[in-house]
Amino acid sequence: MNRKAERKMRKRQMKQLIPPYLSEFKLMGSFAELRVSYDAPTDQSIYTYTLKWDDEGSERKNYATTSETDTSSKIPKKSAAENTDYPVMTNCDGPCSNVYPSNKLNILGRCGHYLCDNCYGIVKNDDGTKGCSSFSCNWKEESTKNDIADYEKEICQNQRKRAEKMQSEGHSVKVASSYTHTSLLSTRTSSTTLIDPFDVTSVTSLTKSGSTSKSGSSARTLRAREKAEHKNKYPSAHELITTKVMIIEEPPKNNVLHSSSFHSQLETSTSNNLRSVIERIMRENEKHLEEYMKTGKLYYIHGLSDGTKQFKHINQDQLKTKKLYEFPLFGNYLFFILDMTETLRKNSVKIVHGYDE
Repeated sequence: MNRKAERKMRKRQMKQLIPPYLSEFKLMGSFAELRVSYDAPTDQSIYTYTLKWDDEGSERKNYATTSETDTSSKIPKKSAAENTDYPVMTNCDGPCSNVYPSNKLNILGRCGHYLCDNCYGIVKNDDGTKGCSSFSCNWKEESTKNDIADYEKEICQNQRKRAEKMQSEGHSVKVASSYTHTSLLSTRTSSTTLIDPFDVTSVTSLTKSGSTSKSGSSARTLRAREKAEHKNKYPSAHELITTKVMIIEEPPKNNVLHSSSFHSQLETSTSNNLRSVIERIMRENEKHLEEYMKTGKLYYIHGLSDGTKQFKHINQDQLKTKKLYEFPLFGNYLFFILDMTETLRKNSVKIVHGYDE
């Protein structure tokens, strides 16, 4: 198809997208787009129609005023009791990880991620449309270390520039924290196991070379990277939150690693029972909690008043009775570790938190 034919086809398609009542103004649109997104928390589909054109605006203004007057009396007004669709709070999946009402987030149809206005549009797809800026959609599964460095350089830095500009204009947006832990990876020691709970889509190596040191309660105590982050923060009893689970288990035979890890997550209400949520996460990955709990131990991360963090064991009774909102947040998430190898009991464990130094 030559350029002339392409222009004719675009012109014809553009004409089809212009509403009939605008045709009397002889408008020629410069851009038209119809977009649909699904908001899972509220179970609603959102249709966004965009049309741009150039005109003086006077006739359009007069028409809009007349149209509004004619239709206002025909449309029945809803009572306050009928307007009961309230958005839920959820996290942006982009670099900022901030919490927003669900109706303030852009839902991407290709991957299902939620992005705030500041994190939406940083990445462009090959076809020129706006892409996803979440780490999981930009992870190449080649080198976790290099991917994190690229994500920090190409996406997080652009997000910070946009956030600073939007803040100067009076918008309430969050600047992304540093997403790189390259320097921490280079400081790995023989008796330290690195766990990255925020990078749940990457394959985190849990290596253990040489002899181990520390035992008992001191072995489960770790220094928080953010010194001020010493108070436990809890989610509310009714909000949508991402719950993440990591399983540390023995690797397949002939594997050079001493242990391997499995990551998965689920976005759910904090009012749900802990056991039911973890069972669902594992069931979706063809794993059975009951079998794992026969030999494994479940932990969560608890902050102490002196600025340290400690792994605390969850017994069988707590697993059955406790709700998600009864556990402290780790960043913007709830994070649980199911240890099948006694790694947390036997080794000093350092959490790579993902905050700025």
